[in-house]
Amino acid sequence: MKLPRYARSIRLRLTAWYTLVLLLILLVLGLGITYVLERELRAYVDDQLLTTATDMTAQFEVGFRFERPVVIVPPPDAFSFPSQLIQVVDIRGQIWFRTENLDDRSMPVDLDAVEFGAIRFSSTVIDGVTVRILTYPIEIQDTVVGSVVVGEPLIQVTRTLDDLRRQFLVASLFGVGLALLGGWFITRRALKPVDEMTATARRIVGTSSDALPLAARLSVPGTGDEIARLGETINDLLARLEQALETQSRFVADASHELRTPLTAVQGNIDLLERQLERSNMGSVSIEETISELRRESKRMTRLVGDLLMLARLESTTGLSLDLEANDIGPIVDDAVRTARALHPATPFLIEQDIDVQATVDAPRVEQVLVILLDNAARASDAGSAVTLSCRSDDTSVAIAVADRGAGIAAEDLPYVFERFYRADSSRQRASGGTGLGLAIAHAVVKAHDGKIEIESEPDQGTVVTMTLPRQPANESAGGDSIV
Repeated sequence: MKLPRYARSIRLRLTAWYTLVLLLILLVLGLGITYVLERELRAYVDDQLLTTATDMTAQFEVGFRFERPVVIVPPPDAFSFPSQLIQVVDIRGQIWFRTENLDDRSMPVDLDAVEFGAIRFSSTVIDGVTVRILTYPIEIQDTVVGSVVVGEPLIQVTRTLDDLRRQFLVASLFGVGLALLGGWFITRRALKPVDEMTATARRIVGTSSDALPLAARLSVPGTGDEIARLGETINDLLARLEQALETQSRFVADASHELRTPLTAVQGNIDLLERQLERSNMGSVSIEETISELRRESKRMTRLVGDLLMLARLESTTGLSLDLEANDIGPIVDDAVRTARALHPATPFLIEQDIDVQATVDAPRVEQVLVILLDNAARASDAGSAVTLSCRSDDTSVAIAVADRGAGIAAEDLPYVFERFYRADSSRQRASGGTGLGLAIAHAVVKAHDGKIEIESEPDQGTVVTMTLPRQPANESAGGDSIV
């Protein structure tokens, strides 16, 4: 059977546990206090009984009657308190004397204690009242001739303990009631930020997906406790989710536009080619130029689709498959520069220093990243301006930097340059032929190598992109394994 919602709340459970623990503490404390007090009161009664018995036996005398020794017993009432009961018995348990408050009653006699002259405490019930009894031997000339039996009714002790238990029970119930009210108030106050977080989250979830208010943030208390840290974590999660959704939305829109543009051009050129083939008079339009345009746009579309497939692989559950091997960085750089020179024959590419270092990397993937960086640098450089490639290394890593002297990137655009299809100037034409996916792919490949890629740029000062790779990746595995 499912419990109702209020019975499953943290507030109720915390209050119940707090009250239960307090009740157990009060019970243990009450039992402990009652036990100690009862033991002390009984010890006090025993001390009083022993004092009376010793005082009384100290007054016993021995007389002679007909030349035979006779025990002279002082009157027991002279030693009795109003509540104490005293009787004197001989060695056989026969009563010699007893106090008037006993009337015709008698206290039970422990014959073994009397016979062997032992001091013995015991308890009995007389007329429905518990009586504490002490049997104390009477010794005359080292001979036990009888015993003094002193009793004390425990009426006052029982009454005191009963009053204590009642008062403690009332105090415990009152304390438990206060604990319930206080615990409920305290937990309500402590969990109020959680309720506010829940209400905010429900507002976010309850909104239609096309207008998801991810800009909303939870109200975080300034206590610095677990609840505050939870709120901060949820806010960070919301911020990342908002950024991810914005990126996804921009990606879908830009991808649609990027794919539609070359496809439209291809379709238009195909239509034009068909019309030109149907006519005998071509006018100023040549079939060769049309086919060239068709081929160029087809290549652009093919490159774009290839880049999209690469990103799709990077984001898949299996990740990017890297074939990690020990490679010389120098040949990889040379191959990348050779490819970049073929793409941009008018741009000088300079290698500032020889790269004579080995690293465990996937050579084709690293070359792909370098080609992307060199291609971007050549596109951004002014005419005739050189693109410089430099390298530095140490025992743990190798860093390769690609620098250009182009227009640079504004500071507000730097955080987004590794996003797909992001362009610092969204209004500029795509005449350069780039897809806007190169840096996103480069970032993903470098990250798969446990490396990092950083970019530094200032307007009109150029841009420097630095790729840092560990010489021995922490997640190195056999060739062909997935590295995410």
